[in-house]
Amino acid sequence: MDSTVRQRIIEQHIEGRGLRLPTIIAPDVVVPEDFVAGPGTIIMPSVTISFDVQLGKGVFVLWGVSLGHHLRMGEYATVLSFASITGGCKVGARTTIGARATLNVNVTVGADSLVGIGTTILSNVSDKKRVVSLPRQIETDLS
Repeated sequence: MDSTVRQRIIEQHIEGRGLRLPTIIAPDVVVPEDFVAGPGTIIMPSVTISFDVQLGKGVFVLWGVSLGHHLRMGEYATVLSFASITGGCKVGARTTIGARATLNVNVTVGADSLVGIGTTILSNVSDKKRVVSLPRQIETDLS
């Protein structure tokens, strides 16, 4: 679901009616003592969480993701399956990190951005940017 749609649903139809948002973490996820998750955060199975990780309200983390130490993630961000966010990264509000994407150490990805499937981010990304790797299949003869 689009992050802005999720934000609108939560703020208008849940919080707007005075209801509280639960934080849901799969039972197999090991949660460090210093982990902070905002209300409405959902963490699916097989996620690895390092120390000093802080997630904002309404963050959605899918299967097999690795969340590195000192990570800061803004409200309503989404991390798709098997992405790897290394230490010291910052992910802006409503940003989506694609499946199997990798964020290098201490990288910042701005708000309302999209990191494509399998993309490796080596340097900072501004707000409202789409970053994709364009792998190319190269075929050559073996003879």
